[in-house]
Amino acid sequence: TLVVQTDAGQVFTGIQVSRSNDELVLRDATGKEQAIPVATIDEESAGTSLMPAGLVDPLTREELADLVRYLSELGR
Repeated sequence: TLVVQTDAGQVFTGIQVSRSNDELVLRDATGKEQAIPVATIDEESAGTSLMPAGLVDPLTREELADLVRYLSELGR
């Protein structure tokens, strides 16, 4: 993920969908896309996973493998 802070103090976290010279588009954990004008970006840094900590703890090895396979095929 990417964490972006604007010069107005707003903070956005998400996965980069697209980037041009004019705007950066992030998709957050709910699937909402946010367009951020590049000229307003003050800071960018790498974020952590959007998946909540401990979410996969109750899964069996097979269920975890199925989940990883499913996630790796998204967007193909």
